[in-house]
Formats: sequence, C-alpha cells, structure tokens
Amino acid sequence: MSDECEIFTGRLNEQGYGALDVPRSGPGRKYEIALAHRLAWEREHGQPVPEGYHIHHICEVRACVKVSHLAAVTDAEHKAIHRETGHAKKHPDHEPDWVVNKAGQREWLRCTVCSRQSRDRGRDETNRRRREDYANNIEERRAEIRAWKAANKELLAQRRRERRKRKKAEANAR
Repeated sequence: MSDECEIFTGRLNEQGYGALDVPRSGPGRKYEIALAHRLAWEREHGQPVPEGYHIHHICEVRACVKVSHLAAVTDAEHKAIHRETGHAKKHPDHEPDWVVNKAGQREWLRCTVCSRQSRDRGRDETNRRRREDYANNIEERRAEIRAWKAANKELLAQRRRERRKRKKAEANAR
C-alpha cells in the first residue's frame, strides 16, 4: 500500500489485532471484546459487518484500523486471498504451513509465518508509541513532584524531624 497504516495503539490480542472492551447491553457480562478494525469498518459504513463476511486487511497489517485498508469479503474470498495471493507473494520459496484456527463458529486458515510477521509489525509500532508516551509522561510527573516538594518544604522538613525523633526514642528504649 502506498499510504501509511493507522496502527491501533491500544491492547493487541494474541493474533495481533486491536482489541477493545465494549459495553454490552442485556444480562450477563457488562463488556465484550471487540476487534478495532471491525469497529472502524462498521463506524465508516454505518452498519454491522454483514453475516458471513470478514474484514480483510488489504495492507496485511493486523493492527491497522485505516478504513481505506479494510475490505468486507466473504469467507471463501478471504480464504482464497490468504491462500493464494497473500502467502504466494511473501513466501514463494517454501511450502505453506497452514493451520486451522477456530474463532467462535468460524474456521479460518492462516500462514503462521505471515501471521507472526504481521502481529510483530503492529506490536513494534504500538510499543514504540507507548515508550514515547511513557518518556513524555515521566518528565511531566517529575516536574509535578518537584513543584509539590517546593510548595511543601516546611511540611517535609517537619516530617523528617518527627521521623528522627521516633528513631531516637526507639534507640533510647533499647
């Protein structure tokens, strides 16, 4: 694809897809896990994914949620895409090692090599963003702590004096 993927920055499931806890109506569980790319497609099209259809990542990056990279395809089309074009383009030099994976009532085929690479690309981008956010947040937090300490100098000094008195009293009691 020529345009950049929009990588989901939240939690990724075991297969490398973005996963969200969505409020559920009705009795039972309060939340259900929804896949971020399916929610993005549904939001853009204003309707749920039709029964018997899959949302295919044209870019082959499972963590991508850019709607122009997603297509609704039938189960048979989805299997054919991954069996022929997707795998043959990437791994023409080896026999495909397809496995059957069950997700609810659906069975779908995937190449373990392609799946691992796609999952890792999404996780690498997500982890890079998380590290950047953490680095930015830690500096902000340190600045807040310094400001609080400066504003509460007398309180901190009083606590230190009280601690010293307690330790001194404990030492004398022995």
